[in-house]
Amino acid sequence: NLDTSAFNRALSGAVFSIDKFGKKLEQTGQDLTTRLTIPLGLAGAAAVQTFLQFDKLEKGLIVFAGSSEAAAKELDGLKSVVLDTRTTIGFQDAVQGALRLRSIGFEADEAREALRQLGIATTASGKTSEDLGEVVNQLTQIIGRGKVLQQDIRVILDRLPVLSTVFKETFGGVSAEAIRNSTENVGDFANKLFTAIQQSEKFGRVQQSAAKAVETFKESSQLALAELGRTIFQSLRLDEVLNSLSGTINNLVKGFQGLSPSIQRTIITVTALAVAIGPLLIAFGAIARTLPLLVAGFSSIGLAAGAIAAVFGGA
Repeated sequence: NLDTSAFNRALSGAVFSIDKFGKKLEQTGQDLTTRLTIPLGLAGAAAVQTFLQFDKLEKGLIVFAGSSEAAAKELDGLKSVVLDTRTTIGFQDAVQGALRLRSIGFEADEAREALRQLGIATTASGKTSEDLGEVVNQLTQIIGRGKVLQQDIRVILDRLPVLSTVFKETFGGVSAEAIRNSTENVGDFANKLFTAIQQSEKFGRVQQSAAKAVETFKESSQLALAELGRTIFQSLRLDEVLNSLSGTINNLVKGFQGLSPSIQRTIITVTALAVAIGPLLIAFGAIARTLPLLVAGFSSIGLAAGAIAAVFGGA
């Protein structure tokens, strides 16, 4: 007889080595997916999402700036306001504020400096970027309306209470009547307000706080993430890809709608089975794994029953 034991041992060793190598490759793939692929994919998606939000704001500025180049320059100016260590204002609030001010006749430089002064006043008041946004909204309503109302002043001072001193020193009081008596028009009111903030020694002493340092880091990270998203979006030409994909999906839907009802039902049934087959196989696999345990259990019961019968039978 031919002795194949050596061959069988070598074959078993080769199979074991291949299996071990395969498991190592699988583990390496899982580690790379968990630690590299998924994080990078999520980071890329977040970057593109941030870019899309900022791009929408930039497109709004183009309406007033007149060109993409001018809008980009205006955005750079607003970034300097956001990253100024004295101001409290988020980038999105800065752009939206600039859009509001531009809509009532402010030039780009005027809007930027107005937001800077209000941002400094926000820091001095210990308030948030949301409060600043509401003050800008109130000021645009005043200028758009052409008249200062007491309700406007109440909202502004509630959001930025530190401005009450500026109002008293500049307009002689915090009432709408005092403002109307000390200014020629609402434009004069706004100019005097921003100039007073800029020239105030109190606001000149505003220093960066720990909260501002954290906020600046957050805004810087968002701006950097948006630039990364811009690079990814443009490099992959995602706008063209998405437009093409959208067209493909529409064509598929139209093609499906053009099929006969019987074919549509068949496709839906097959799709439903494809969706369900994975969970079903998992369930069947779990049942199959329990069968050896059940067999072993019944065997144990049979042995125990036989032993008991033998005992009683002998008795």
